[in-house]
Amino acid sequence: MASHPQLEHQRHERALCTRMLWMALLLILGFTGISTRLYWLQVRMHDKLTAEAARLRQDRLPLPALRGSIWDSNGQLLAQDRTLTEIYADKKHLEDAKVVMPQLARIMQITKTALRQQMTDAQIVDAYRGHVVKVIAPKLNVPQAEVMKSLQPGDLKSPTLLNGLEKEESEAWRALLRDNQITGVYLRPYVRRFNPAGDRLAHVLGMVNRQELKGVDGVEKLMNSTLKGVDGYEWVERDSKKKHELPGFAGEVQEPKHGKGVVLTIDMHLQQQLEDILLRAYELHHPKKIQAVLVDPMSGSILAMASQPLEQKNKDGNMERRNMAVTDLYEPGSTMKIITLSAAMDMGKVTLDTTIDCSPNARDERYEEMGGKIWLKDDEVNGKLSVKNVFVHSSNIGAYKIAKLVTEEHFYEYLKRFGFGSKTALGLPREAAGFVHPLDKWSGTSLSRIAMGYEVSVTPLQMAMAVSTIANKGTLMKPRLVDRIVSADGTHMEIQAPQAVRQVCSARTATRFTEAMEAVVTEGTGKQAAIPGVRVAGKTGTAQRFDPRTKNYPKGHFVVSFVGFAPAEDPKVTCVVVMDDPQAEDRKQLYGGKLAAPVFAEVVKSTLDHLAVAPDRSMKISFVPPENTK
Repeated sequence: MASHPQLEHQRHERALCTRMLWMALLLILGFTGISTRLYWLQVRMHDKLTAEAARLRQDRLPLPALRGSIWDSNGQLLAQDRTLTEIYADKKHLEDAKVVMPQLARIMQITKTALRQQMTDAQIVDAYRGHVVKVIAPKLNVPQAEVMKSLQPGDLKSPTLLNGLEKEESEAWRALLRDNQITGVYLRPYVRRFNPAGDRLAHVLGMVNRQELKGVDGVEKLMNSTLKGVDGYEWVERDSKKKHELPGFAGEVQEPKHGKGVVLTIDMHLQQQLEDILLRAYELHHPKKIQAVLVDPMSGSILAMASQPLEQKNKDGNMERRNMAVTDLYEPGSTMKIITLSAAMDMGKVTLDTTIDCSPNARDERYEEMGGKIWLKDDEVNGKLSVKNVFVHSSNIGAYKIAKLVTEEHFYEYLKRFGFGSKTALGLPREAAGFVHPLDKWSGTSLSRIAMGYEVSVTPLQMAMAVSTIANKGTLMKPRLVDRIVSADGTHMEIQAPQAVRQVCSARTATRFTEAMEAVVTEGTGKQAAIPGVRVAGKTGTAQRFDPRTKNYPKGHFVVSFVGFAPAEDPKVTCVVVMDDPQAEDRKQLYGGKLAAPVFAEVVKSTLDHLAVAPDRSMKISFVPPENTK
């Protein structure tokens, strides 16, 4: 039976309504989902997405902290960071019509709409570039054509137009760019380390890595954590590729915390005198190198430290600068007899009046012992000598016999107590520890060799501190190079107090032994170290020079030295002078008393003259707050 047309129509309408309901439901669900998503993104995720967008378009630029300054003990500036400015061009900005159009419109005194009606984008860029060149070329003192060439599109996106600008110059440039509606040419600060003293004290101050502004040698490295400060930052906005900074964005700025300053114990007046004297001696005697150290024996403060030549070869054969007074070793020769004889006196084995037979027992005027294993010879034939005269006449035979009274075990102990074989704790980079054989490595000849300054290596600084121990009544001081630390704003100071390391020998031993050291200068091998009107205590040293290449001691090559302090009754300064392989026409001149002693006398006399007339040496620094690096 055929269906009724009306029923068919009703079924069709119901199906259509059902489909429409489903479509409406799907649309409702779709819009609900979209709305929910929009709500989630725009409300619930707003902060996170905003931060992510900022992260993608913004950059945090460091604002470098200035390293602290370094001064000498009288407040003379030795090292300082300076903020300079460079001028550079961002060619991306200069090639973007949207960036330069507002400036060009202001220059032409028309609206941006009118400017667009008159010029194409390319014409706008060309016109603005011409304006920039016309303004800055005279200031750069460069022909306009040359400046225009550097600003043309090319591989170099940010050419540096000028650098090394001081604060006043950079402010003048800033005003010039602002007043002439120039964008795309910007100022950028950078930091450089300056040493006003030039090469003076260069070995001690060390260097700063230019890229990282980090100390890599000397005091700059020793005190790097104090000097370096904490960098700040500035947020900037960049283009989509994060290559170019967008103008007009003002982001958060965290100012840097500048480093603390350091005041050294060095007196630059004494340093300059010492360097000048050493240079004259270097040019006169032509040694491979010459070193000297000046120390206040009571506090351990290093007053001056120098060496020549300024540059030396390193192990790789390359030229470098190093502080040879703390890095280079030498065999001290007879200056080691200070330790040998003071140890015997401190143990009560001898007094200055004890008699020692220094006679040779062989026909060639040498001393033989242990079946020929030990052969010693003095420069002059001596018979019986007092301990004092053993020291005054620098008898090798006498020094060995006295060392035997001390015994190997106790002699080794005194070597270590005086600071040999270990670093001084000064802390300078590359400081050498020196070398003293462990006792179980001593041979049958070690005692005799070490007693007169062989088979042991020391640095000039170690020797200066050891002899300062005698000057300081038997107390070994830690060497001081840093006197105080100054806060970044100059309002606070931290004193680095002198530190005693240990009591090496008794004060009585040190006082009595000073008499023997004085006699070296008044009647012994160190007469040329005498200073009129001043009681000087010291000791000469002359050692055959060991050649590390041939592993022997070639004839006619010596290391000569002199070490001592003055005034003997109230020591103000200890000085050590070391010459490595000096030259002389007369072989008889190659002695510490002939070459090193006169240098010692000149250095110490000039030092005492300076200290005698010096005003109050309390620290007074004219502090200038560091510039903002922004």
